[in-house]
Amino acid sequence: MNIEWQSFIGSAQDRPGRPRPDKLFDLSPLGGLRIQGKDAASFAQGQFTNDIEASTHKRAQLSAWCSPKGRVLMSFWIYARDDGFVLSSAVPITETLSNRLKLYVLRAKVDIDNELKGHVRLGCEGALVSARLEDYAGPLPIRIGEVTQTPEGLSIMRTFGEERFELFAPTATMTTVWPMLSEVAALQPASAWALGDIENGVPVVGAEVTDEYLPQMLNLMELGAISLEKGCYVGQEIVARAHYRGKVKRRMYMAAIDTPMLNAGDEVLSKDDEARVVGRVLAAATDSDGRYRAQVVLNVTDAGTDLQLTTGDTLNARQPPYDLDSGDSPTVP
Repeated sequence: MNIEWQSFIGSAQDRPGRPRPDKLFDLSPLGGLRIQGKDAASFAQGQFTNDIEASTHKRAQLSAWCSPKGRVLMSFWIYARDDGFVLSSAVPITETLSNRLKLYVLRAKVDIDNELKGHVRLGCEGALVSARLEDYAGPLPIRIGEVTQTPEGLSIMRTFGEERFELFAPTATMTTVWPMLSEVAALQPASAWALGDIENGVPVVGAEVTDEYLPQMLNLMELGAISLEKGCYVGQEIVARAHYRGKVKRRMYMAAIDTPMLNAGDEVLSKDDEARVVGRVLAAATDSDGRYRAQVVLNVTDAGTDLQLTTGDTLNARQPPYDLDSGDSPTVP
């Protein structure tokens, strides 16, 4: 835990009075990973689904880490920083996953830190807060996945969504940036950051659904998060086989649902045959109207049929905001 940052954020006074339509997220409770050391690049290349050689200080990649079964353990953004890489996700990267990744280090000269010691993650969303950020840092990234870094150590990555950025910096830098941004943006809970990914079709893989789905089932091929040209990585043979031998039978879809409670892992049933499970909820979060927005992984053959939750509430699945089976991503360079 970053005690210095927690002390600062705890004492920072909220600003009453005029409304602030933009949003600011303290993402530090979600943690993250830093992979550093002489062998950081080769280690990451042998673990993750994307081609890490294309991840630089100016370009982040969407990627995933799989189990030997080829199932996704976590999905994340990764970009180069200092002598290694920063990994960030919309859900907590748990100590269990961090320790599991450390088992693969062996003799590699690599240090893996899931506490982001001395550093802070923030998210911001909206035109006003983006303008404030630009006043401080200069021109902001234009394309999704683009990263800019300031001399003060502030990394700014554009992510999916309208005027949506993730920030990473030493604590001292972030305590300087925070007051300026908080003048025009209201603080939101860290858990609310996932809503942006859910609405934009970026899979949110929490602890409840880890090691359940192939990357292709979560549309990571369409999002440019899988390289078929790079060498071996954990689970690579199974992921490649799923690509070259035919289509997967389950895919991730979107849904807006009126229900009192919805959690990752909840079953989705066929309305015609209530005993038949046709999929599960991958991730869910409430929007400003209190309605659940969700990602659901369904049998492809059932995606267009009448569906419901175990509560009896109707679920209408729809396509994500990109073409499935396109083979490439319309939004990520």
